[in-house]
Amino acid sequence: MFYPPHWVSEGAVSLLVAVLSTVIVCSCGKDDIPSSLSTDASLLQAKLGQLVPNSRWHLTKALYTVGDVEINAAWSKMEVEFTADSAYFYRQDLVYDPISHATTPETTLHTKCAYRINNAKIILETTDFEVKSPDFHSIILISAPYTLYLTRPSPT
Repeated sequence: MFYPPHWVSEGAVSLLVAVLSTVIVCSCGKDDIPSSLSTDASLLQAKLGQLVPNSRWHLTKALYTVGDVEINAAWSKMEVEFTADSAYFYRQDLVYDPISHATTPETTLHTKCAYRINNAKIILETTDFEVKSPDFHSIILISAPYTLYLTRPSPT
């Protein structure tokens, strides 16, 4: 586990993580993922048009590859919510209020990216992501050196 030097404040670490997450998520691949999945671009685009808009996913991995090293920048409980034209990346945390002694849910590490589906790819801002394994339960988005793994939340 990473422990920052004692002179680094908690706020600076949180800001650094938020900035890194925003850069990775909004400009986010690895070529060793099987490419034998659906190759019909028009079928894939139609499938993505049904799966993605107005949906919510867990961001289980956000891999950044440098040479032989993979860095997973996804935090636990990271979510991606797609609306008609935007993707929201966020995390829900329970925050304790020492005055009222209550915990309340709070959205943290929040960022918004415009997206669109074009030629069977998902484009976040200006980065094209190739889509692998598009099914109801998972999607893998690839744009070297980034790979994003999205899974549907379990029904509660």
